[in-house]
Amino acid sequence: MLIICLSFQVYAATETIEFGRDTVNSYDKKLTDQSLSCVTKSETISIKTVYIKTIENDDVQFKSTLRLTTSNYGFLNQASTVTLTKTTAKQPKDLAGISVSANDLIVKGLSADSFASTYPKFYFIGVRGKDVENFGILIQVKNASTEPSLTDAQKKPLTDLLATVADGNDKYVQSGDRYNGKPADTITSKNGSFWAEFTAANGPRATAQKALQDAKTEADITAAVAELQAAISKLIPASQLNATYLYETLQQYNYGEEYLENCTVPSAQGFRAVRSEAQNYFDTLFNSDGSATGVNIAANQKTADDYADTLKNYTLVFNDQVDEAKVNLRTIQALAKRYAMTENGGKYTGESWTAFETARKAATDYAAAHSVSEYISDAEVKQYAALTRNFLSAAYGLTSASDTVTVTFSYTDDLHLRVPNPNDPYNQMVDPVGNKPQIQTVTLDRGATLADLWTTTGYKPSRSYYGVSEYSVWHTFVNGTMLYGATPGAKQDLADNSYVLKDGDKIQLTHMDWPSYTFNYIYRAAVDWTSMTSSLAALRFKETGAQNVGAGEAAGTVHPCTRAGTNAPNGRTNCAAAGKHPARAELPYHGRFARHWRRKGEIPREHGRDQPAKRAGI
Repeated sequence: MLIICLSFQVYAATETIEFGRDTVNSYDKKLTDQSLSCVTKSETISIKTVYIKTIENDDVQFKSTLRLTTSNYGFLNQASTVTLTKTTAKQPKDLAGISVSANDLIVKGLSADSFASTYPKFYFIGVRGKDVENFGILIQVKNASTEPSLTDAQKKPLTDLLATVADGNDKYVQSGDRYNGKPADTITSKNGSFWAEFTAANGPRATAQKALQDAKTEADITAAVAELQAAISKLIPASQLNATYLYETLQQYNYGEEYLENCTVPSAQGFRAVRSEAQNYFDTLFNSDGSATGVNIAANQKTADDYADTLKNYTLVFNDQVDEAKVNLRTIQALAKRYAMTENGGKYTGESWTAFETARKAATDYAAAHSVSEYISDAEVKQYAALTRNFLSAAYGLTSASDTVTVTFSYTDDLHLRVPNPNDPYNQMVDPVGNKPQIQTVTLDRGATLADLWTTTGYKPSRSYYGVSEYSVWHTFVNGTMLYGATPGAKQDLADNSYVLKDGDKIQLTHMDWPSYTFNYIYRAAVDWTSMTSSLAALRFKETGAQNVGAGEAAGTVHPCTRAGTNAPNGRTNCAAAGKHPARAELPYHGRFARHWRRKGEIPREHGRDQPAKRAGI
């Protein structure tokens, strides 16, 4: 007879502790009126209620009934780095900090006689309650593994090192820390931080905390200490200054000579001096191996920041800005000539006259006190632009004192008079419906603007367009002078529509072919007034044996494309010194934008307002 003996080994099932923010699925004992605390990611919470569960063997896992973030649960001595979900159970080894000792529990406030303090192993989780008080879950293991555990003394090297980088420590810089003297460690992202990387979930600190929990031998502790020390070496000690701001400022404002050639000589020299001082100080902060020098101490933080601020706030003045200031100076002079009246005489409202006088005086006084040269400052350039714009705006805004204003309005289509059949395959040069050459008298209320005139007459300007052979533009002339609201340095042009109509004004809306030329086989370009007026400046036109130029004015800089009085019979543009322009009668197209677009391989639009060239026929 053959007897077969079968042997079976029965394994206990893994204990699953399932909980949410208001319940625990299984417990043996409930304690109240306790005085524990628990560390979450956001804060330390107090706990009075503790649910105790006893298990035979160290075979347990934890599962949440909902998504539980690290701000809503934690451990006795540290915050968790793991978000719990209802789909995945976590074992103690996955939750660094969950394992505690009986002594830890007693020190934190749990009474020794309320739990089995002689058991070999404990797990503790604290939960921020929802609609219930905060509570703790204590798992006490009756029969833990027989593997030898490390003593506190054996773990001390790692425990002590972790204590130096715990949350709330004052030993290291914890924000804005991206440069520590070692180029290989430098963080280039402005949102980066050594401390943030160090304390991130699964970062060096969290890895060391898990190693402390899982270590079985002193060799494990030693290895973890070495790894943590290497990570800590990237942090900036609080005893040193944080050189990140100075370093990044030096990197950002590291202009080459080719760039500085576009600036005035004095401002470029000043920039080099300021940057050199900042660089020289920075060079004293670190040794060649990245270690701090004697200068690199926290007390010198303000000194380093001041060098960075000075460099960051230094404003270069570009040669184009000098050109802009010259244009605005000439504009102020031209406006002062055109609007030279000193008495109102009841012609304009008191409010608009006062605003005009104030703007004129501010502009002319500033122009008299501030010369324009390569030594001009950025602040002066900006002030010239602001005062010029205010002066022009105030001139536009002069309002007739009479209750109504009567103006003569005319519309001319100069473009089709010159070119009856322009090359316009996309019909971009066609006059708007209703725009017919004519003259009429219109009476409007006081304070009416060009916009009101367009509404009343039904006439309106259309958009400019580069054609294959022509450049179709729309301009408005007031008493023979073309409105032009572009001010170099101003963010926006002063709209023609904002011009306030004066009693007796002669308003002419003109559709015209603006002077342009073939730039290449694809593009057309408007006339570059800077180049043209520079050429004209070399000429001297004699009528009475001498050419007189006013003080502070440039000879030969009359705008080359203005109208002489009323519209010429043939609709052509007269290039004559007799023509006057409200803000450009004696000044060239401002050159900064022209040169800017030329550098980019593009072309400015009419009068130098910055816009790339348009493809012919598109």
